[in-house]
Amino acid sequence: MTSDEQAAVLGLLDQARRLTGERHSPDGYNIGANVGKAAGQSRMHVHLHLIPRYAGDVPDPRGGIRRVLKR
Repeated sequence: MTSDEQAAVLGLLDQARRLTGERHSPDGYNIGANVGKAAGQSRMHVHLHLIPRYAGDVPDPRGGIRRVLKR
């Protein structure tokens, strides 16, 4: 991405975080992106994941989003 595109994406991420905070009052967030095939990116494009988190949503939140979704 160009510098302008990066700034725009981060601006949208901040707006989404603010709106999510106002509507759902999470205790924290995970923000993630898969960059490169080795990281799980299957299509070469850009998007970010904004995941609201709540105290106690998992027994141990260390490790971020790897342990949020149950298999």
